[in-house]
Amino acid sequence: MKIYGKIGAFLLLAICVAIVSCNKKFDKLLPTTAYSDSTNTYKAPKVLYIIVDGARGWSVRDANAPNINSLIGKSIYSWYSVSDSLGNDGNGWADMLTGVTKAKHKVIDNTFAGNNLTQYPSIFSRIKTISPNSRLAAFSASAAFKTNLTAGADVSQTFAADSAVRSAVVTELGNDASTLVVGEFNSVNTAGATYGYDNSFPQYKAAVLQFDQYLGQMLTALKARKNYAKENWLVIVTSNHGGPATIPAAQNDNTILSYPIASTFTIIYNDSYTTKLIDKPYTGNKYTGSFCRFYANPTTAANGVYPTSYVKAVTDVNRTTYNFGDTTSFTIEFKVKMNSKGGTAPYTYNWPIVMGKRLSKTQKSTNGWAINREGNSYRLIIGNPTTNFISCYAPASVTDGNWHSLAFVVYTMFVNGANHRYMRSLLDGVNNNARPTGDTNIDNFVGIDDPTAPLELGVVPTDLTNTFDGFISDIRIWKANLPDGVISQYSCNTTIDNTHPFYPYLIGYWPGNDGSGTVIHDQSIAHNDFNIQVVGTAAPLQWVAANDIICPPSTTFLSSLVPRNVDMPRQILSWLTIAPPDSWGLNGRVWLNN
Repeated sequence: MKIYGKIGAFLLLAICVAIVSCNKKFDKLLPTTAYSDSTNTYKAPKVLYIIVDGARGWSVRDANAPNINSLIGKSIYSWYSVSDSLGNDGNGWADMLTGVTKAKHKVIDNTFAGNNLTQYPSIFSRIKTISPNSRLAAFSASAAFKTNLTAGADVSQTFAADSAVRSAVVTELGNDASTLVVGEFNSVNTAGATYGYDNSFPQYKAAVLQFDQYLGQMLTALKARKNYAKENWLVIVTSNHGGPATIPAAQNDNTILSYPIASTFTIIYNDSYTTKLIDKPYTGNKYTGSFCRFYANPTTAANGVYPTSYVKAVTDVNRTTYNFGDTTSFTIEFKVKMNSKGGTAPYTYNWPIVMGKRLSKTQKSTNGWAINREGNSYRLIIGNPTTNFISCYAPASVTDGNWHSLAFVVYTMFVNGANHRYMRSLLDGVNNNARPTGDTNIDNFVGIDDPTAPLELGVVPTDLTNTFDGFISDIRIWKANLPDGVISQYSCNTTIDNTHPFYPYLIGYWPGNDGSGTVIHDQSIAHNDFNIQVVGTAAPLQWVAANDIICPPSTTFLSSLVPRNVDMPRQILSWLTIAPPDSWGLNGRVWLNN
């Protein structure tokens, strides 16, 4: 026992020496003064939310407004944020205060008629359900704003002028209890509606700069709060919509980001933020050149009388080159852009054939294949005189005036011990169907070819309800089943060359940007040029210069890449540490400064 006691004493002494030694080492690393971790100091979250009606993003950017610019260094900001395409006050405000889109709140104009704000109330009501002691204040220059969207606010007032709104916001910022302060200003929109929504109109630019002065006064009042250092303020300055304006051709990509009515700006500021610009996202490849317009005059067929003047293109040589039989796999790709024909459905066409070796869309009429416009989509049809034709539709609708890339594939695949024949399609490189169960089966269909028919392009002036009006280019015909991945990779390219992995199978390639003359040249080894035919005098030959975007992303997708009106309520709730339940059905997202 004595031995164990001596050992224990020795170990205890060794541990003490080690502790003293360790402390001496740490004396070199830790300061001897009292330590304070300032990051653990709680700061009450608060929000100043400023809405500027009718302030178009690009105009605000170019106005060189000093107080707006002073926020950028500590902000998430964008000059390309967007409103709903409706571009009116009522819809914009509703998005900005409810956090849901018009599909839910039902506000589509300034009347608020038929709204669903009972089910989807404003952010004031939402905050009160979670944090009833929060002080919420709203000051507006528009009576409709107060009447329809401020229920739940502790203070809600309307004023006849923006200057009075400014003064009310400044006064409220002197109240220590304030949690959310909202100000709505409408003088910029008034100037835009009267003169124009662009800085080229002095009155509009002056209104933007006048608002900027009001903003500077509100920011001064905010930072003068006696407890400002103990508070954590988020400042949001944004607009509810833009307004009509002329967009330079070089900047107009025909997407929501170039739509001046939906153009807004957004600044989300906090003292601890670093600058983060959300710039214009990629909207597609530029497609330039001069293309032949395929159209007819008149544009509709009435009582069986078809247009007497039209433009089409025909390749008369080697007519059998594009006969594929009932077993050969082939792929047809092309780009298409439609002209608006006006009315409520400007891009809806009833069945005009735009390309093929079959001159009729009528069932059981002739052999051959063709691609035609079907309502809002495109389809490949294969028919013969005894069987209703088989159709393969593009995977999505095309209802705009942008360039799009289409591909149709007919192929043979060995499935379940036997060869089967299918058709499939891709739009802008995307196929929404599963292989091969989602494809159209054509096992029992024969007679794909009309050996005597030429390959035609443009207006086929028979069997029409209304004729096609638009442009067809970058036509590629392959004697092969191109995989979806290859089609997708090259679908939005504007040229191809011998680096393409299936180039040896290319049997027709017409870029279509010849720019003049009456020939669309085939740059494949087949050299089957299209000869343009102009019939009659009412539809003269036109080569139209283009500087457009090919394969633009959808409006929904593009809008998700930049701040939207509908994002702001969720941004505010997140800052106030309120987690919205799923039952609120919010549509927006939170933008982070990292």
